[in-house]
Amino acid sequence: MEYASKDIRNILVAGHAGCGKTTLTESLLYLSGATERMGRVEDGTTASDFDPEEARRKASLNSSVIPVESNGTKFNLIDVPGLFDFETGAAEGITAAESVLICVSGRSGVTVGAEKAYKLALKNNKARMVFVTKSDLENSDYFKILEQLKIKFGPSICPCVVPARLDDGTVAYINLFSQKAFKYESGKQVQIDLPDIGHRFEGLIQAMYEAIAETDETLMEKFFEGEPFTTEEIVTGMAAGVRTGQITPVFCGSAVNLQALDMLLYNMHKLLPSPEHNSVLAENANGEPVELTCAEAAPTVAYVFKTVADPFVGKLSYLRVVSGKITAGASLVNARTGETEKMGKPLTVLGKKQTEAESIGAGDIGAVAKLVSAKTGDTLCDASRVVKLPAPVFPKPSLFMAVTVAKKGDEGKISSALARLMEEDPTLSYVNNAETHQQIIGGLGEQHLDVVKAKLKNKFGVEIGLEAPRIAYRESIRKACQKQGRHKKQTG
Repeated sequence: MEYASKDIRNILVAGHAGCGKTTLTESLLYLSGATERMGRVEDGTTASDFDPEEARRKASLNSSVIPVESNGTKFNLIDVPGLFDFETGAAEGITAAESVLICVSGRSGVTVGAEKAYKLALKNNKARMVFVTKSDLENSDYFKILEQLKIKFGPSICPCVVPARLDDGTVAYINLFSQKAFKYESGKQVQIDLPDIGHRFEGLIQAMYEAIAETDETLMEKFFEGEPFTTEEIVTGMAAGVRTGQITPVFCGSAVNLQALDMLLYNMHKLLPSPEHNSVLAENANGEPVELTCAEAAPTVAYVFKTVADPFVGKLSYLRVVSGKITAGASLVNARTGETEKMGKPLTVLGKKQTEAESIGAGDIGAVAKLVSAKTGDTLCDASRVVKLPAPVFPKPSLFMAVTVAKKGDEGKISSALARLMEEDPTLSYVNNAETHQQIIGGLGEQHLDVVKAKLKNKFGVEIGLEAPRIAYRESIRKACQKQGRHKKQTG
């Protein structure tokens, strides 16, 4: 099914390792009816952690695209790893998204990963939303986390759904927009009377009204006259604030027990920007800026934000269509090389599952297999309008190890297999050091290189060992001096 750009939301799901990003995308997928049963990270059965290494390590190592279709809206959730050795995922994904959903664990609060995700959103000028996961656990403290969020991220933080523990120990969720409370019985929403959370309630409503009043002058006047806002005014004011980055709304719930996720989905649709309103700046061949709008009738521009080296399918390029649309057999120019690429069948991707599609429309995300020259960060466009989008900024490799070969005769295989992996992961580096005659591989950390080693074995059948590289010590001449020497020659 094809969606109009106004009904698409491209959202990067980011945060610290283990805060519940993958479980959240899995729960939303299950709620939308796309999967029969909910996968678990511990069992390696989730849709986004499909790599055998991810199942083994019980953590995401690559970014993956999970489209969730609900009530006529398509949410392209880009689930990225929280481990800092695999930052590539977030650097790739941010270029394809309009907004960032920052996951914060109700147990551990605002950690470094959440701060990194927030800074990434700010730097790339994306709308932000916070979701506090694991809110139903005994030791989760929502209000403490709210304080931390305000201290770390400033006054833009605005609570929208807050949890309250009832007398029987279950958790109810108060929606501050409608001022109604709900509890969840095996994933089903049940409305209940507003639980008493004391003076906090008035304070929360007041804080939300203040944030909304700042987005619009008529709302500001209404606020000063002390009139209450209608639910519609709250939602439109909030959406305007989120689009400009003035407001970062905070939601909460439990992904494992499917609590308050319906409110999150509804508000992701209502508050987060669609690609339709989002114009992108590119530059033409002369380096002049060109504004691209998300229109299907415009000449096609697509951006390669991720590449996967699959030993069976060959190269799979993930595309974010900025304008126009991609169909099978279309010829597009690669702005970096100037070569023409012929498009194969467009694919819609859900984790590892690829389905053939008629086309990928403007604002949507899909994939095309076997592109010849395209690599991550390239722009593919119609010959009538060749433009280039800014390339993503990836972290530089910081740990270097020397490669040793387990089996004789595998030396030649290593460089070709690593070349394939480097297409997939731009933070990898590989050089043949002329001075020490060692093959040196560089990555973001020990885990990163360990995963590369495992991938070489599983995907390409090449076994390597890693050891500390030899260092070529050099000496330099510091000053000039004179010396007399005698050479004695002995004969006979």
